[in-house]
Amino acid sequence: MDFNFLSTCQLESREVYKTAESLKHYIRDLMETAEKNSYETPESFINLPFDEQMLKSVLELKERYVSSKLKYILVIGIGGDSLGTKGIYDALLGNFDIFENDRYPKLIFMDTINSRFREKLLQLLNQIKDPEELLINAISKSGSTMETRDNLDFILENLSYAKDRLICITTASKNNEMWNYFFDKSNVCLKIENKVGGRYSLLSPVGLLPLACTGINIIDLLEGAMEMRKVCIDSNVENNFAVLSSASVYLNYKKGKDIYNLFFFHPELESTGKYCNQLIAESLGKEKDLNGKTVNVGITPITSVGTTDLHSMEQLYLGGPKDKFTSFVFTRELENEKKVFALLKGVEKTYDKHKMPYSEVVLNKIDARSLGEFIMFKQIETIFLGKLLNINAFDQPAVEEYKKETQKLLNQ
Repeated sequence: MDFNFLSTCQLESREVYKTAESLKHYIRDLMETAEKNSYETPESFINLPFDEQMLKSVLELKERYVSSKLKYILVIGIGGDSLGTKGIYDALLGNFDIFENDRYPKLIFMDTINSRFREKLLQLLNQIKDPEELLINAISKSGSTMETRDNLDFILENLSYAKDRLICITTASKNNEMWNYFFDKSNVCLKIENKVGGRYSLLSPVGLLPLACTGINIIDLLEGAMEMRKVCIDSNVENNFAVLSSASVYLNYKKGKDIYNLFFFHPELESTGKYCNQLIAESLGKEKDLNGKTVNVGITPITSVGTTDLHSMEQLYLGGPKDKFTSFVFTRELENEKKVFALLKGVEKTYDKHKMPYSEVVLNKIDARSLGEFIMFKQIETIFLGKLLNINAFDQPAVEEYKKETQKLLNQ
């Protein structure tokens, strides 16, 4: 992966490097976290790709549950329990499912509660003749995810064999309601480390198990993440993609560019963008800073797809408010698609003309290794932004409010 920014971010290089240097103490903290190779802090998600025991447990379950008969893997989860997995799956396989009717197994994501979706899903699952054709993966880190529990109950009530084909993933804690709840439903449970937040858990069993069961090479995915971790905790900030990107985004945010547009020039990466939306929005949108002061900060992420959104959103981007920082994401292979590549470069030249800030993230290709690199890059970039904004990038106190109000209404 390459990262290009200096000539296009509309900032003085000394300003960017000075801001990047201010994160050196945090980089040292991350290096210490990496050296410990444990799960003692929220930043410990950077150790997930190196967890050999975790990988072993995932591959053992794959061996146990996946046969040539397997057709569908039903992922029951929402938010950080499914968005990242869908991002990887759609990029590599799912975006082309409609053209590959005979390719199995396929992932089905059951996130929100929707009666029409349930009806159609049951019609499909009722065609199953052998339980080995289905694997159910229910995921909830928090132990209080209403949608996940409701959807799981629905499946268990309607499929007599569901319990025998169910693998649950949640926090390994006796105090976790979901852990006990799952063990009543299934004999198989994988743990999510307590300190690893849901939106940072993609490279844990949360994402690895369902992706591995589809045949995606999760070892390549993890190796890509390993390589990018080295880059993104490098104390030489001039070589550190995540720290340079976060500095560019932050400084533009301070100048009124509070919308972060991830512009993917490969349609199959749109779901990856939606995962990035959650990562950025939930991590950086905070009412209070680390000192307890009310600040109401936040960077608003949006996902654009080239070339489709050149014909829907680009008029706003070019002619509307100058409140956006754009990251163009594409692969080296795009140069072989002359028309699309010309459109991308034409857009960039127009941005240069209008002094609109942007960066480039250039992936080698769309494969598991490159996606592993990209995911680790975005995760570490996000926590650097949290540090620059002086907020906690690992909690989400505001969303707990609506959950409490919802529960009150349901209890009436």
